[in-house]
Amino acid sequence: MDALELEEKISKYNKTLPLVLLTSLGKRMLPNKVYLTKPIKPSQMYKVLTDILSRTDILPKEPAKSLATASGVDLPIQNSSLRILLAEDDISSQKVAQLMLKRLGYRVDTVANGIEALQALERQHYDVVLMDVKMPEMDGLQAAHIIRQRWPEARR
Repeated sequence: MDALELEEKISKYNKTLPLVLLTSLGKRMLPNKVYLTKPIKPSQMYKVLTDILSRTDILPKEPAKSLATASGVDLPIQNSSLRILLAEDDISSQKVAQLMLKRLGYRVDTVANGIEALQALERQHYDVVLMDVKMPEMDGLQAAHIIRQRWPEARR
């Protein structure tokens, strides 16, 4: 399934869910969609995520103190209060995402499938869940559907 098919399927469940589609160079793209072309640079991921999150009420209204980097990208302070859950079954992808988020100053908890994601959400609140779509046991779409049912007040 390519990114466009995935976006179409996810949109059937929730038309307001912000999506960032990862695509390979040269793939067809639709206007008015957010894309990142692989390989992704941490600064690109940071910019896209902060742009999306700034349109929601997840981030605090007061700007956080930041660390300026040589690239000119402002990074959040270490130990940011934003709680992130990463649901990803591929160990390599887990490590890459964790490293990118750590470099941006975030702490992240990682699980390997949708069932573990639901268990983690039962234990504690997360502000952001980054979820792979295709995982064993329970895929990301099934888990997202259950999350919306169990925690309807957390919808954004």
